[in-house]
Amino acid sequence: MGADRWFSISFWGCCALVAVPLWTVEYLPMADLPQHAAQIAIWTRWSDPAFEYQEIYARNWFTPYLFGYLVTFLLTPFMSVKAALTAVITAALLGVPLATRFVIREVGGNRWWSFAAFPGVFGFAFDWGFFSFLVGIPLALVLLVFALRHAARPTLGAGVALSLGMLGLFFVHALLFLYVSLVLGAVTFAGWGGWKRVAGSLAPALVLAPLVAFWLYVTRDTETLTHRAMAWEFIGQAKEGPRAARFVSEIAGDGLSASAFLVGLLALALPLALGGRPSRTVGRWIPFGVTALVYFAVPHEFLGTGFLYSRFAIFAVPTWLYAMDYTAERAPNLVRSLLGPALAVGWTAVTTTQFWAYEPEAAGLAKVIEKMPDGARVLSVPIERGSIHARTPVFLHTPCWYQAEKGGVVDFSFAINFPSLFRYRPDHEPKIPRTFVWNTSLFDWDAFDGARYDYLIVRELGDGPSSLIAESGAPVTFMGRVGPWQLFSKSQP
Repeated sequence: MGADRWFSISFWGCCALVAVPLWTVEYLPMADLPQHAAQIAIWTRWSDPAFEYQEIYARNWFTPYLFGYLVTFLLTPFMSVKAALTAVITAALLGVPLATRFVIREVGGNRWWSFAAFPGVFGFAFDWGFFSFLVGIPLALVLLVFALRHAARPTLGAGVALSLGMLGLFFVHALLFLYVSLVLGAVTFAGWGGWKRVAGSLAPALVLAPLVAFWLYVTRDTETLTHRAMAWEFIGQAKEGPRAARFVSEIAGDGLSASAFLVGLLALALPLALGGRPSRTVGRWIPFGVTALVYFAVPHEFLGTGFLYSRFAIFAVPTWLYAMDYTAERAPNLVRSLLGPALAVGWTAVTTTQFWAYEPEAAGLAKVIEKMPDGARVLSVPIERGSIHARTPVFLHTPCWYQAEKGGVVDFSFAINFPSLFRYRPDHEPKIPRTFVWNTSLFDWDAFDGARYDYLIVRELGDGPSSLIAESGAPVTFMGRVGPWQLFSKSQP
């Protein structure tokens, strides 16, 4: 078998394996994904008077979450919201190794290095369900290459194309736009060639600065959430270990674990075992340096947006590969060429096993939703948010799948957050605190205006009805449970 054929079989075979866990579970183990599903569901039923969404929500077109939602929405005439999201996520995840191949090709690297990108597809951003960010990662990697080309040889045509690409990237995710702009700026000033050249290199980003500044001004002026105090770390995150260790570990998942750290380390070591050596050209290290700077110098939360630095760990491997030189005399033999596929297959197999172990815990929710009518207003009470088979509090927002499948409204909802496409109108905002899903002991039927809710979906281990609900005095009736999933309905007067 020729080298080209063996590479193609290995690469596309690994891509197929990545898709397996995504399409073999009922609900993907991504913490925020149900909230994004609810947003798409609102859009699909926007003109249906039965759900009264136009009275409850207002559309927010000026949002950097627009592109991912639009692509998903365009698929919904042909499939369910859940399937459409899975299709877009599959494309985004497979886009990471494909875009990494593009990065490698730019520097004349070894195509076998691209297998180092596979562990990152199920990394931090996936675990937390940062849908729009995930969609934008491969697009940002491709634009990063074009930005580096433009910084080296600025031309009017390339600048216009890059500026249009970055405009699109802003409406995919503003953080990715800022990241590519930061790399472009760092490379430009590092290769100083006078102010005229600097202006030409930075022009694609500078012409968009007024748009971004206007969005920041409007958001800052109208959203109280953006005035929340900056937080250097998420609660308990610093206890997991220093950022230097988590930087490697979060390439392959959330937080610090021995297995994720080892896989992240192997991903970084792979090019060195396959004919690579660190480049002596300083400019080649700038993208990786910017990635490390973002990870180590950016706080956890700023302007009301959390998990800022950790999500950029996925760029560590592609930018590390960009900093490698490949020498033909150090070309790997067939045995060493198996290292990349082995890494990709091994970590994907581990992830698939975790998905399948998590599945029974989530399956009960589908049966609870089946018992419920369409169009109800539901309060989610996730007393038990985590799973031993997931790295994040994966059940934090899971009841929002009810809204995706049967309409209605589920609270807590991202419709109170400023980047969302659909926002609550002021007279329809829920009265539950933002922190309720993290601290369900705050449950207060009267303070939450509980009479507006038709159902409560509670997740709590144990037998019988939840003691939190039973002891609260809330006028609700226990309808039953499936595993840890409990359903309560508002008692009829």
